[in-house]
Amino acid sequence: MHYLFFHQFFLTKMQVSIDESIIKSDYEIDSIVIIEILVALESEFDIEFADGELIPDTLESVRSLTETVFRHIDSK
Repeated sequence: MHYLFFHQFFLTKMQVSIDESIIKSDYEIDSIVIIEILVALESEFDIEFADGELIPDTLESVRSLTETVFRHIDSK
């Protein structure tokens, strides 16, 4: 269920492909939006991103965000 929510948000509502950069895109995603996305993900999936995960590689694409979220879920 969480997986479907996550992908529905990015792939359907934002119409972004899984490997497309969400930072370097035309979606006007700035640092405020990134923070809002991270807070929403933490809330939805009951996880907490470590400071070391808040790097461009983690935030680059839907795939990298998905992998990070699922690492947290799998470690519970």
